[in-house]
Formats: sequence, C-alpha cells, structure tokens
Amino acid sequence: MPGGIDAFLYHWHYVAFSYLGRVFCVIDHHIHIHSVKPAVYCDSTIQPAADTTPAHTRQTSYVLRNKSRGSVILNILFITSNNTGAGHRSITEAVSTQIKRLSPDADIHILDGFAEGNALARASGRIYNTLAVYFPFVWELIYSYCDYAYKLVNKFIIICTKDCIMRAVDNAKPDIIISVHASFVGSVLSMLEKRKMDIPLVTIIADLDNVTSLWSDDRVKAIVCPTDESKRKMALTGMPPEKLFIFGFPLREQFTEPGVSDTSTAIQCLHYKSDKPLALVVSGSQGSKRSAKIIHKLLAADCCKLCVVTGSNKKLRKTLETRYKSELGIRLNVIGFTKELDKYMRAADFLIARASPNVLMEAVCLGKPVITTDAFYGQEKKNPAFIQNHKLGVYCKEIDRLPDVINQLIADDSAGLKEITRNQSVFYKPDSTRRLAKFALQCAGRK
Repeated sequence: MPGGIDAFLYHWHYVAFSYLGRVFCVIDHHIHIHSVKPAVYCDSTIQPAADTTPAHTRQTSYVLRNKSRGSVILNILFITSNNTGAGHRSITEAVSTQIKRLSPDADIHILDGFAEGNALARASGRIYNTLAVYFPFVWELIYSYCDYAYKLVNKFIIICTKDCIMRAVDNAKPDIIISVHASFVGSVLSMLEKRKMDIPLVTIIADLDNVTSLWSDDRVKAIVCPTDESKRKMALTGMPPEKLFIFGFPLREQFTEPGVSDTSTAIQCLHYKSDKPLALVVSGSQGSKRSAKIIHKLLAADCCKLCVVTGSNKKLRKTLETRYKSELGIRLNVIGFTKELDKYMRAADFLIARASPNVLMEAVCLGKPVITTDAFYGQEKKNPAFIQNHKLGVYCKEIDRLPDVINQLIADDSAGLKEITRNQSVFYKPDSTRRLAKFALQCAGRK
C-alpha cells in the first residue's frame, strides 16, 4: 500500500471508481425500469433483444463439449463479455470454432465475466452502449482513466468478478484460459496468483489501434495482437517482445471461408428498380437521427441504391420504412436484425458503417470497400485513421460530403472501389483465425 500523498491519491481513486460503479447501477436500473434500450450496433454478431432471443443464445456461460466424452484431455476457458460491444463475443465464437475444428476432443467453457459478476459488474457491462452512443465524452474519460489507472481498475474488477471467475476455474479445471476482454487479464492473473494456480493465460486483443494498457501484463503466456499498431502499444507498456504475436484480426468462418456462405437467400429478398451500385449501410448504433440523415442524403443524391441494416434498433427501422415507403423495393431495402450480415456484405458493392473493428475487418476480408462515417470514442477513436493509412477504405465524417465521396469511388468503372479491394486482399489473410487457434492449442500443451 503506498504512503503519504500516494496513499491519498490511491484512496481517492478507489472511492471515485466505486462511486462511478454505483452510478452505473442507478443508471442501469433506471434504463431497465423504463424499458429504454440503447441503440445497439448491428454487426453480424449482435443478438436480438432479450425477449426474442432463443434460449440457448441468452446464456452468459456455457460449454462446447466433446460429444464422445470418452477422451477429454483438454479444457479451455474463455472469459469474454457479451454486452460491452458485440466484438468480444464474435472473436470468442471465431476462435472457439476453429479450436473445435482442430481439436474435437476439447471442452470449451465460455464465461461472460460481467454478466456473471456482482451488481456492479453487471451494471458496468450493460451501461457500455448507452455511454458510448449517448455520452461519448464520458466514455472516453473512463477509457482514458483505465489506461493509466489500470492497477486500480484491476482491483475493482477482482472485487466485482472474483467469485464467478474462480467458480468457473474450479468447475472447468482449464488447461489454458483465453481472455478476450481487457478487464480480464491482470485481474484474472492476480486471482490465480493468490490461489497459487499455475494456469497459462493467453490474451486476444479485440482492438485495432487505440489499445488500453489493461491488455498488458507480463505474467501472461502470450498476447495475440491483431495489428502492428496494437503490438507497438503493448511493447510501449513494457511487454517482452517474445510474448507478443500477430496473427491478424480473428473472424468467423462465414467471412473467411467462401463455401460456408450462400448469398442467394439474401439477394432474393432484395428488390430494386435501380442499376446504381449497392451500398450496405450498417447503422444500428450510430443513433437514429444520424442514420436517418445519412439515408436521406443518399436518396436525395441518387448516387447508389441502399440496403440498410438497422439491427436491434426497431425505432430506426420503423422510421425509415414509414418515411421512405415510396422508395422501398425501388432504391431502398430495410433489414432488421439478421444473422446473415455476411450474405448482405457479399451482395453489396461497398459498405457505409461505423468504424467498429469487427465490421471493418469482416468487410476487408470479403473485399468490400468501407466508408466509415463515425467511430466510438475510446477504443475506436483511431480506427478511421487506421483504415485510411492502410488504404482499406475512406473516412467521411461530414454526411453532406457522402454523395461526392461515393461518386468519386464509382467513377471510371468503379476504379476507386477496385483499388481499395486490391489493397484489402493484400492486407488480410483469411487463415488468420485458424493459425491463432493452432497457436492457442500449442500454448495449452497440444502439439
């Protein structure tokens, strides 16, 4: 425990963080009581609202078991989060699927650390979307705070989640733990250390560039970085180079393996009376007003036909279908929640979306140019620059400029779009997730 002024600052930070957690509980309770659901970003990993989700997808912890049950020699525990953005769940699904392909006899245990934690943990997890969409400056302040006060944050996470995490460890008896969330790296390692449990932990970073120091801890077995930028940030935190590995951003097989996805069903439900290029607008989390403004601007300019995926944002879907009823089936189609976003991506000529790392990399893998119009503060803040620096897409924050940007990209037989697609094919390797899964098995002692 630090002394003097350091002790005062430590105590003040702890009190502030605990108070913030209680504020989360109050806000979360208010949202729950009044049934106000924040706009949820729709990428291909988003689940429907709780009242319509099939029971098996609502679980916060579950096991992918070896069917034979006769020769289980490997147990793997994933610690992730379903509510703090859909990307963590998507990565968990992608990597666990490939592990099962490579090692069918393994048991894979998946724990949602926030959902299974105490009231503070559950509120902290659920409040993320509300803060990121409606209070971006507050979210950026919290994210920045976590970056330099990571030791205190880890202590807070231990208090909130140690019971559920250690219970999962005791039940699963894992040969390896794979963390897919920054909150469950240093905190989990400290829990294991206190119990004198020597279980290797591998971290899979879920961000492209603006990576928090919470991902870093020299006690880990390895840190899997999706990009050179994230690896450099981890090196700056003091991580030994021999513990840093790059495999690319992990994606699910419907994006990486062409034979898995059939676009015919998606294409059949899209009807247009326009020969303009097709833009897939993934707009569930940009807020209804901003998304509606984008659609209005593009329809007025008549530079492309539109397929808008609103995800769980029912208000936005109803608004668009009512306001632009005369355009439906002519220049516009509106899709709600879908588990087949990959099929719509394949059918589109380009995407317009928020700079979510998962959707960006899914589009890159499929060779679909991306126009990013927005990004969450905090972990996504540098993603638009990342896309532009690697020439994987275009950043257009000003909605009024969107038609001009699109016209430039589709000019000269879509020369601009084709150039971006070539850059994407060089950048992303479809076997990244499989190689990552093989590496995880090696870390667990499986050759």
